[in-house]
Amino acid sequence: MANGLEGGPQADVFSLGATLYAAVEGRPPWGDGDLGQTRAAAMKGVVDPPRRAGPLGAVLMRMLESRPRERPTAAEAARQLTEVAHGTGGGRVGRRRGLWIVVAAVAALVVVAAVGLVVWPQQAASVVASGPAPTLGDPATADPCALLDPELFKQFGKAILETDGGGFERCDVYIESGPDRAVARLQFAAASAVPPPGVPEERDGLVIVRGDPANGECVRTLRLTDGNDVRVSGQLLLGPAPDPCAVADVATDAAVATLARGPVARRPAPFDAQSLATVDACGLLDRATVAKVPGLETVDPDPGFAGWYCDWENVATGVSIVVSYDRDSGLTPEAGRRVRIAGRDAAARPDQDGLGCDLTIVHRSYTPPGESPLDELLIVKVDDPVRAPDPCALGTEVATVAAENLPSRP
Repeated sequence: MANGLEGGPQADVFSLGATLYAAVEGRPPWGDGDLGQTRAAAMKGVVDPPRRAGPLGAVLMRMLESRPRERPTAAEAARQLTEVAHGTGGGRVGRRRGLWIVVAAVAALVVVAAVGLVVWPQQAASVVASGPAPTLGDPATADPCALLDPELFKQFGKAILETDGGGFERCDVYIESGPDRAVARLQFAAASAVPPPGVPEERDGLVIVRGDPANGECVRTLRLTDGNDVRVSGQLLLGPAPDPCAVADVATDAAVATLARGPVARRPAPFDAQSLATVDACGLLDRATVAKVPGLETVDPDPGFAGWYCDWENVATGVSIVVSYDRDSGLTPEAGRRVRIAGRDAAARPDQDGLGCDLTIVHRSYTPPGESPLDELLIVKVDDPVRAPDPCALGTEVATVAAENLPSRP
């Protein structure tokens, strides 16, 4: 797509909605000014409400939602347009020309739906879990390491449990097999509206999606009925052994068995009061700060698992802000050049295309029991389709507000 976003059925619904809007209204969804004015309006993500579409207008507005998950699917849009065309959806389009436009749109959406089934056949497969429905319970206190037993991986070599690597929702078992290295990783996530790629199956009240191996990694996704996913993977880090899919399958079998026995165990100890794990990522930025990024003035936040992730995205323009948390041994060279943000050690790394910047900010240092010191990191990523002389200037301004809203350090 022209704005650099990934294609797919939801993008096709958006594009068709814009085309249908222009055909009915005689102007683009973002106004009828010159090209520059239209582009500016589109970047704000605000659709001019249709005035001539009658009952068709509500369907168009849903098709033009900025967030893909809030749009109807191709099949749903086809049904809604058909209802309008036949007067069963709250009225008819007043002109015969409008009716033919709707009929043409329905035909196009039927094609979109069919293409979706051809291009994404594995996603189209539907498997419904039977039996008891495993759940995570309170996301913030569910322990991902309770589903990952390092003893099970000793068949591959030396197994080392890592409880504090990466995000708070993650647990790793590192495997040393002679000179080779691999990792079994289990991660909680808020379920995506788009099913993960792979072949689904049902076992012990769970839907498991098995992805194909790619780039030395095998992924299995356990889809829970409480709106969460458990993502399990085996990944090669060095050398050809062990088989990453065998590692992923061992981790998956253990997770399924544990979930089938009952609620997931809670973390052995609560998070420290100063930890980022106690902070709602969406609450670090107010609407005024988000609105400083052109195109996000009216965009609402989209929270992730346990509030440890948040994004604001204008899908029509590619503008976005992402706030997330990480744990690592300080600021690595890959984090970018060293800077200070809100009195804290930080690093700034411009995107290679110069259209955005990643800001990594050290929140606090701590030492897990029996392990080496670690840092909790706040990561703020700002993407802007307009190239600026300093691609990190706007991101630094946004990240400064987020850092100022962090809990005070001891």
